[in-house]
Amino acid sequence: MNNTEKGSAKVYLIIIAVFIYLGIGLYIFFELFSEVAVNGSVYLFDRKAHSSYNVSVTAEVADIDKQRTMSGQGRHRSSGVTYYVVYNYEYNGRSYTERSHAASARPVYEKGDSAEIFLDPSSPENVYDPKITRPTGILVRIIAAAVYAVTLVILTAWLISKIKRNKQGLQE
Repeated sequence: MNNTEKGSAKVYLIIIAVFIYLGIGLYIFFELFSEVAVNGSVYLFDRKAHSSYNVSVTAEVADIDKQRTMSGQGRHRSSGVTYYVVYNYEYNGRSYTERSHAASARPVYEKGDSAEIFLDPSSPENVYDPKITRPTGILVRIIAAAVYAVTLVILTAWLISKIKRNKQGLQE
């Protein structure tokens, strides 16, 4: 194998590595989009409405509603569990049993625990639990996407310079 063939083989290996890296990036951005679409809208809605959730109430955790979730397709399909909390609480002499709108990937409470929740006095059946509604998953995915994008730009610039140097070496 002469130097020209070795240089071409390196370029092809680099191109294959770039395509693999692009595939990983697509997966990262898909995960980010799905997290924002599913949980981000709930978080943003609750966060925006949080200003009206200004009455603090101590609730008892009446139940943990576990729901199976499926994501992906074909052999990349995976399952998981999301946890919704069912609260018992009193407000203005009336008893309420309400299920949280937001879910968590891990159980935050156990049945019988006390939880400080916030409610909207004009709609006391709507509750906000700051322990459940957190943007952690979204932030992790945003950071991963940013690191990926920066790395992709650096690798692309490096690859272009390598190809240019390789072409110049072949022309001489």
